[in-house]
Amino acid sequence: MAKVDWDRMPLYKAYSLLQEGHSLSDLFSVKIVTDSTINCYSTLGILHNLFKPIKGQFEDNIAIEKSNFSRYLKTKVIINGMEVKVTIQTESDRASNEKGIFHLLRDDLSQEEIRNVSSTLLRNSINAVKSISNNPIEFYDLASFELFQREIAVFTPKMDIFLLPEGSTALDFAFILNPSLAKRMSLAKVNGKYKPINTALKDMDIVEVITANREMLNSNWLNYAYTSKAIKAINEALFN
Repeated sequence: MAKVDWDRMPLYKAYSLLQEGHSLSDLFSVKIVTDSTINCYSTLGILHNLFKPIKGQFEDNIAIEKSNFSRYLKTKVIINGMEVKVTIQTESDRASNEKGIFHLLRDDLSQEEIRNVSSTLLRNSINAVKSISNNPIEFYDLASFELFQREIAVFTPKMDIFLLPEGSTALDFAFILNPSLAKRMSLAKVNGKYKPINTALKDMDIVEVITANREMLNSNWLNYAYTSKAIKAINEALFN
């Protein structure tokens, strides 16, 4: 089962985009809603068989889940000579996207379900940040980075996926991957090229942690770490 709808931008926003040089295809999109995740992929296959897909325009935010409220497939195809954006998602995911956190909250939630919702949304960031600093300004800066930055998906060479706040470095990735390994980090290999540990990572990067035979950790690493987990681990190793 699939329902098809058109998503049109408000007139003032459409006018602004045209003024900025956007094409007509950026002003509207086709939204397809299905009853299951597997049918999202089936619908995608049918769509790509019927219409020519545009290279580099496919985005999978179901298998690579960056947010609990933005799970969908997105592609762009040519229909009657025009580029058309298409998003495909389940009915439940559409409700999550439209209602946000209120889609998860019910009056009958148990304490355990509330904890699970909180952990899912915050990923224990608040507790980690609190353990680093009680200074309200430092707390705000770090919590803002953890919770409100756009997330990027970073892969290991084995294609295991890790989500990090945008702006995170290879050092942050190493501490998310393996804190013991991270302390011996000497370089990173990003998309097959050797890079320093303070290299800022981008969405879809493939990162390998290169280690030495001894611990390389030092106080300068605090200048390269941005996530609470990395900062906490470095502080504990240096000052405890």
